[in-house]
This record gives sequence, C-alpha cells and structure tokens, in this order.
Amino acid sequence: KTIEEGKDVFLEIEVQGALQVRKAMPEGVFIFLTPPDLNELESRIVNRGTDADDVILERMKKAREEIALMKYYDYSVVNDQVDAAVAKIEAIIQSEHLRIARNLDTIEELEDRVEDIVEDILEEVVGDISDEYDDEELLYKKINNSTYIFEAKILLIDFSKVTNIP
Repeated sequence: KTIEEGKDVFLEIEVQGALQVRKAMPEGVFIFLTPPDLNELESRIVNRGTDADDVILERMKKAREEIALMKYYDYSVVNDQVDAAVAKIEAIIQSEHLRIARNLDTIEELEDRVEDIVEDILEEVVGDISDEYDDEELLYKKINNSTYIFEAKILLIDFSKVTNIP
C-alpha cells in the first residue's frame, strides 16, 4: 500500500533477504552499505567489546561473503563517516526520484497537455482542427442483428469491436 501511494520504503536487511526482495521487486533500489575496508570493520567489531573471538571470526567471514554479493546491488555507499554516508544515500534517493523511467507517465501526460494547448491555440487562429482524439462521426450503421453498413475508412479493429468478429 505504501509503495502504491508513491512513498519510499526502506528495508534494513541482510544480503540474502535483499536478494529475495530484489526478485520480488526488481524496480526497487538497492544500496549496499559497506565499511571503508575489512580491517576497519574488524576494528569496529573488536572495539565494541561485545563479541568473543570466534564470533568475530564468523562475522568477518560473513562480511567477506556479503561483499562478494555487492555486485547485485545498484549502489555502494562507504560508511566511513555517518553524515557523509547519509548525504550519499539521500542523493541516491533524490536521483532515483528524477529517473526518466520512474516519471514516464508524468512526462507522457505533460506531452499530451502541451499538444492540447498547441491545438487549442491553432484552433483559435485557423478554426476547428480534427484529429484522432476528436469524436468522429459514426462509421457504421446497424441495419439489424446481422447486417451492418460500414464506411470504407473504418479500421479493422473497430470493425471487430462492433461486430464481435475477430
């Protein structure tokens, strides 16, 4: 529901979870937050003083495996300084909001509006202009349930719609 409303959704999940989400939502934007290097990561974990040596070794092994999967993400942000990392993530989000592919409906709507305005201006200058969007005169006349008279300029698709004949 949140996505349908055009709101951003952020998930802080491990790599395997992100890969599953990517399969379900390929249009999502995936940002890999990485330490400056593995030595810095190990230093951070050790300095916390909360994990035993065997846990630290396991976490480092997992970090190497996850970094190898970074290629499946769209962006990588180095988490060396929190403020800088946040600014980079905000820039990514802003850039993604401006992507042409994400705004295609909006651009097509704008093009349609511009065409309508140009047509209105031309009609003010030269009079009525007929185009494919104007209501056209009826191109067929139904005589009875099985008999129709068609104008020669009717499209086959219109013929199919009227007669239910593919």
